[in-house]
Amino acid sequence: MMKDNVLIKTLGIVLTLFIIAMIVVPAVGSTPMYFQRGFALLLSLVLGVLYKPTQSTRLPTLARFYDILIIALSVAGFGYLMLNSTAIVGRIGAGNIYDLVSSLISFIVVMEVARRWTPPALMILVLAFAAYAFLGHLIPSRVIGHPRISGEQFFTYTMTSQEGILGSGVAVMVNVIFIFMVLSAVLKLTGIGEFILNISKALVGRFTGGPALAAVVGSSLFGMVSGSPVANVAAVGTITIPMMIRMGYNPFFAGAVEAVSSTGGQIMPPILGSVAFFISEVTGTPYIKIAVYSLIPALIYYGSVGLAVSLEAWRQGITGLPKSELPLVRDVMKKGWYSLIPLVALIVLLALDFTPQKAAWYAIITAVLIGVMKKAGWKKFVDAMVESAHSSLGVMIAVAAIGIVVASLALTGLAPKIATMVASVTQVYWMLGLLVIALFGIVLGMGLPPLPAYIVMFVAVARLIPYLGSLGFNELSIHMFMFYYAALAPITPPVALAAYTAAGIANTDPFKVGWRAFGIALPAFALPFLFVQHEQLLLMGDLWPGILLPLLKALILIFAGSLTVIGWLIKPIGLLRRLASVVAVVLVILPVSWSWPLALLMVLLIVISGVYNGGISKRRNGKAAGEAG
Repeated sequence: MMKDNVLIKTLGIVLTLFIIAMIVVPAVGSTPMYFQRGFALLLSLVLGVLYKPTQSTRLPTLARFYDILIIALSVAGFGYLMLNSTAIVGRIGAGNIYDLVSSLISFIVVMEVARRWTPPALMILVLAFAAYAFLGHLIPSRVIGHPRISGEQFFTYTMTSQEGILGSGVAVMVNVIFIFMVLSAVLKLTGIGEFILNISKALVGRFTGGPALAAVVGSSLFGMVSGSPVANVAAVGTITIPMMIRMGYNPFFAGAVEAVSSTGGQIMPPILGSVAFFISEVTGTPYIKIAVYSLIPALIYYGSVGLAVSLEAWRQGITGLPKSELPLVRDVMKKGWYSLIPLVALIVLLALDFTPQKAAWYAIITAVLIGVMKKAGWKKFVDAMVESAHSSLGVMIAVAAIGIVVASLALTGLAPKIATMVASVTQVYWMLGLLVIALFGIVLGMGLPPLPAYIVMFVAVARLIPYLGSLGFNELSIHMFMFYYAALAPITPPVALAAYTAAGIANTDPFKVGWRAFGIALPAFALPFLFVQHEQLLLMGDLWPGILLPLLKALILIFAGSLTVIGWLIKPIGLLRRLASVVAVVLVILPVSWSWPLALLMVLLIVISGVYNGGISKRRNGKAAGEAG
């Protein structure tokens, strides 16, 4: 076991140093792209086997031999592909037996490691598309049928093309995302986690529902650092979830609040989730612009969550944190302000048009210097490099596996057919086309992590984006539309990883937490339909006074959505008014001039009736108390 620990740490350090060297060492950065991607993926696959070895109490020796065999096949298959990728790409469809064998071996290895690391839904999706590539020529339909594809063509294309396993998903992981994972790990050495939790309690802990509001604020700020919902829940939830439960929130509600708050970190600037980096790469849009576009929707998202937890607190009579647990803002800032320096440096460098990789690298150096000043030992820096490698594995392996789906879509020609079908729906009414894309994203989010879900969405509807652009939509707003549905994957049941992580901390039913989180995030699922119609919410176009109406619509959406989920306003609002709130949510996103005023009217009527009935209840209760006295 000790040998395995040493090996894991060594390989993790090598992987992290290799990613850093690609940025700061010209000789490494100029190596062929397939060598860079292949080497990083090879190390990830080996680490994937070591971190999750085959378990067998009856045949432990055989299980260990099987893992060694998978590692050996990884080295053999990817070693050949790395050294001969250029030649293989040039002879796809007419290669030799070595190309086929190495591609087949590498394919099997990726599938086996993905089986250990990814949700079953992803494996089902990959196998289904691989089967479609081989058997689709037997389908008589012109719509989904395709010409016969040979095994050599499929496996070599899947392994070496830009649409395959070593394609754009792994490229973005290796070139951009990984270095931000290093930054996230090193930032912890500055004490930023403790600073964020303390400043959150100091800012909002005193208010009604303070523990949950602190979780919302803390998770949003921590999400700026981590960009990973599951990591966010694990880091912040261990403190906020027990605190919420102690103050009176139900365990499943506390877990749901943390899951939703942590998931929002993926859309919270400046360090967004992995999907944002992919959008930046495929569209050629500077990353800082993607971060700016995300700002107002992120604030709307967290405003919605904050309102929901406040209504729940009022419903249950939950107060703020005791004064003894409330730190002073000035004391928190005095003790930990320096932990923000790396983030400030990152934002400034991005604003000065540094590449995301360079900006992250200089922010890492700043964080390391602060860590040295705090007397963090060398062991902590080593652990940070190992943690960076470990935290990257789930995404790296998932996007490698999803490359098989992308390759199948490209080889069979299914992607343009899907885009054509959605376009035909869009010709009738463009919002139906967006609804199809949204449902597609939600279904993918039920089983896939955010980045793989987005990649499949992007490939399937890429040819539709220019068409929507011709209808008057900003093409980047369509990317942001898909971004949001992919980002919400960690709280989309049944495979809601952030919710399940929170449920483990709350010691409650993960299914309940998942569906409660899905409900709390209801306005977030409707929000993309607003900003795709009103680009001002993405800080595009004519902002003043053009942004006023979209902001009003967003406020209606937030309030109606929260009433729907919590069902309380001074007193329970009843089923009829909750259904009216749902109708208001739908009306406010419809692209017709009369719908949003009607939504506003419905919300006002719900509020007025709620206040009126609440006043009557109070008078009756007061009268009853007087008579009893």
